[in-house]
Amino acid sequence: MRLNLNLPKVEPNEFEFPKQCPREGCPGMRFMPRQEVRKKLVDAQHPEVTAWRCECKQFGHVIRVYPQGVSQKQISKRVNGMAVMLYLLGLSYGAVEIVLNSLGMGIGKTSVYRAVQSVAEQVPGLKREKLLSGYKTKAIGVPAEQALGDLASLREMIHSRRPEDQSRLEEIYLRYANAGKPGRGHKHDVAYRMRNLFMDRWNLWPRLTFYRNWKDEDGKEILDGSNNHCERAIGWWIKERYRSMRGYKQSQSAFGVSRLIAFAGNHLAGGLRLADLMA
Repeated sequence: MRLNLNLPKVEPNEFEFPKQCPREGCPGMRFMPRQEVRKKLVDAQHPEVTAWRCECKQFGHVIRVYPQGVSQKQISKRVNGMAVMLYLLGLSYGAVEIVLNSLGMGIGKTSVYRAVQSVAEQVPGLKREKLLSGYKTKAIGVPAEQALGDLASLREMIHSRRPEDQSRLEEIYLRYANAGKPGRGHKHDVAYRMRNLFMDRWNLWPRLTFYRNWKDEDGKEILDGSNNHCERAIGWWIKERYRSMRGYKQSQSAFGVSRLIAFAGNHLAGGLRLADLMA
């Protein structure tokens, strides 16, 4: 499996004060630092950091502000990130506990489990409705419902892999053919991504279905549909976790961790910032 994960950093001298009082019903937006307090921390470099007790100027509520990479928890976000990374790479909760303890970071396997599940819960939804939420393709006259239907058709064609479906792909591609390329510095919108997706599938369809034409005298296929690229993709993504003795114990763990791995796989270029998924 190939992943690129960026661990959170612990910066003891960098504080980010809240923009609004976290107390429910309090509209306060100004805070006065009152007292520095020490906080014991489980971390690879900083066994202790300093936090600030701040008073809300509106109603006098007192809150604590922690440095970057530190929360109200005893374990730093960096250590929790290391636990998540080791678990995604195949270690069990108990094995992660042993590795981190041997490096001087005391963390129990229950804490490892909580860190993994907490990060998995923050992964954006991977359903088609959520992936396309907020995007519209009206600029080229294709409603969102039609785009979802085209993606469903593509999924069906990939599963069936019939050579005669190339004409269907051409028809779908022509719906998005007028999508313009965004200028430099702008992200590709959904319409342009859909255009590239269906153009790519349409052009490559004869090659992707070529093996379907290899048949013996009885009309049976004689060429396996798998190749080195398929095997590599299976090794990187489908074989998500190697378990010699067991698999996942809970369906929620399988669902959450699978989504987290898939989400990390979409950030290979710049790396997935685990700090963005940690509360």
